[in-house]
Amino acid sequence: MRISLVSYYINTPSKIKKQLNADLFNNSKADLIVFPGYTFNDQGELTDFINSIENKQTIGLFDFKSNGNNYEGYQSLIVRKGIIKKMSTQMFTTANDVNRNVELVESFLHEFKTKRKLKIKGIYVRLLQCGEVNILRNEQLRNNEVHFRLRDNKSLIRYFNEIVANTNIFINIQHTPMGNQGKLHKRREYLSKGGKWYFSTTNSIKPEPSKYKLQYCYFDGKEQEPIGQKSEKYHSIQDYIL
Repeated sequence: MRISLVSYYINTPSKIKKQLNADLFNNSKADLIVFPGYTFNDQGELTDFINSIENKQTIGLFDFKSNGNNYEGYQSLIVRKGIIKKMSTQMFTTANDVNRNVELVESFLHEFKTKRKLKIKGIYVRLLQCGEVNILRNEQLRNNEVHFRLRDNKSLIRYFNEIVANTNIFINIQHTPMGNQGKLHKRREYLSKGGKWYFSTTNSIKPEPSKYKLQYCYFDGKEQEPIGQKSEKYHSIQDYIL
């Protein structure tokens, strides 16, 4: 199985990104190509992309900012066999959103189990949207050991662990690079342990992309190098083989 990760740089003009969305997807030879947050910023961009779809073999994951600045407007979209569909809507972004919020966590886990799952060549993939990786927490006094966010709720822990056990690949589409990479490194290790994979991709927030790591791949708790990569003026793309 081949997976491609796409990142855009902050200075990419809208017109150029629209063309890249179409070209990168239509020319992809990957089984799955993952685009970063803000792939489409308005309905016009999305409509133009839908009308451009030619690739019927590759599955694509995209992010659509459907309304305003609130994270609840961020929708994930999937293209499969040339047809685009809404997959899910981001449910939270920070740890504070979910701390002690049992109802929100229950709703998220139900969606994580059902709407966030896709099967590719017999492999089960699940999607996290940006800050939803905060469903996990780090315990600083224990070398940033990772736990489920509501670690005192045994019922939800079991539910979460069942979902993880039935997942082969975690995909985390991000809008901009997240802070505290030390803690995030531990979370990437955690989600990929036991022979699983973790992938994430995001946009740069500064004009010089070479200074910022935008894509991550982990397998079985260890970071992996791509089999191929290309960096151009407005975007970068990395390829991995599972």
